[in-house]
Amino acid sequence: MTPTNALPHWDMSAIYPSLDAPEFARDFAAVLSEIDALVALFDTHQIDKCERAPLDEAMVAVFEAAIAALNTNFERASTLRAYIYSFVATNSRDTQAQARLSEFQQGAVRLSQLATRFTAWIGSLDVDALIDHSAVAREYTFMLREAQRQAAHLMSPAEEALATELNVTGGSAWSRLYNNAASQLLVPITIEGRRPSYGSFVVGSGRRLKDYDEAYDVVDLSVLALPDARGYADGRSAYLVRKPGQPPKLACFERLMHMESDLVRLQEATGAHIVQRTAFYEVPRLFTDGSVITWTGRVWEARPTATAVLPALCAAAPALDEEVVAHTLELAVHWLGPARAGATFVLCEGDVPWESFDTATATRAPDLLLTNRRHFWAIYAALASHDLATIVAPDGRVLKIGVGLRTSPEAYASIPADRGMRHRSAQRFSYDHPEVAAIVVSESGPVTVFRQGEAIAASGPEG
Repeated sequence: MTPTNALPHWDMSAIYPSLDAPEFARDFAAVLSEIDALVALFDTHQIDKCERAPLDEAMVAVFEAAIAALNTNFERASTLRAYIYSFVATNSRDTQAQARLSEFQQGAVRLSQLATRFTAWIGSLDVDALIDHSAVAREYTFMLREAQRQAAHLMSPAEEALATELNVTGGSAWSRLYNNAASQLLVPITIEGRRPSYGSFVVGSGRRLKDYDEAYDVVDLSVLALPDARGYADGRSAYLVRKPGQPPKLACFERLMHMESDLVRLQEATGAHIVQRTAFYEVPRLFTDGSVITWTGRVWEARPTATAVLPALCAAAPALDEEVVAHTLELAVHWLGPARAGATFVLCEGDVPWESFDTATATRAPDLLLTNRRHFWAIYAALASHDLATIVAPDGRVLKIGVGLRTSPEAYASIPADRGMRHRSAQRFSYDHPEVAAIVVSESGPVTVFRQGEAIAASGPEG
């Protein structure tokens, strides 16, 4: 499935174009380099807790140099930290931003240690004399007196350094873990114990719902405010209808219209964009031209419709009946796939290669046709209780269900074992029998089509 970046994101390009941008990499490296320089400055001038000594011009100069370097580094580091957090705080699953944050925190440990050393050093100075002798110090009068007060409560330099280092894997780590976990919780919204559902058709200019042959009534909702109008659209048999420049209406269908296959067919007939959120599926979905876009709880994923997959199979197997292929793909992609019901269909162009099938545990199917949608529920029910392959005649008749596929040693040697058993068996069978097409539904949902030992089309990764 293809992730779709449809959700809005903060525009942080005013700071850096992206986390991959050369400008970001340059400043990130510069901040770490400046921290190294600060460590050297502090070590050279022994900026840390010490015995009080008389204030002299050299000490004033060290203070002014240290405060200037700290300010410069803190300003750049704060910008980097805020920039990285803008990604993590809005999407805790952003692995690149999380990695950058971890890298930044390692440098921030040393910066925090330097800040503690600076506080301890200020506590060792004659702050009143420093303020009298330095114009720079007078700008930080409050900060200096506060640092002097805090210095009295610091531990030894070694203990303070250790506490700062341990904070990354201690309290700070637990806080980060909690924030990440809490931000990824999915909480269903309920009203009086029920999950609200919703459905809407957005119909473009020049298109009509009447283009779809289905019994329904249209109710005028112009007397209602839009929030109230939405309350009547349950996303099952009642849908809000929106057209540019027109008040909303309500389409009320005679039967339930909540199945993926129903909404795909309606979308293809009308060209409408269909939004659905039902308690049955528990996730919002968007039906648009050639795609079903679903929110997985992590990302938006787009799956091609059966109609979008159809041309690839027809081009690879022109001798197959197109109506049989289209209906089989519809059942696989829009019925079995969403239900996570694994299945394999073997479509035969001509004579059925019975000698290559293991029918010991197979069952003969009644007179069911894949070209008749009224038979879909019966076929769906049978496949839900049978494993292995379903054999389909050239005219779409379901011949047998629960059939094992025999493959040759050559197929075993030629087809790598890098797929699951269901996919591997179908791919090898299509290698031995180039006159068939195998349509495989993964238990994770996506559909893969095999022809002559090759995967020629798919509705997503095999899972």
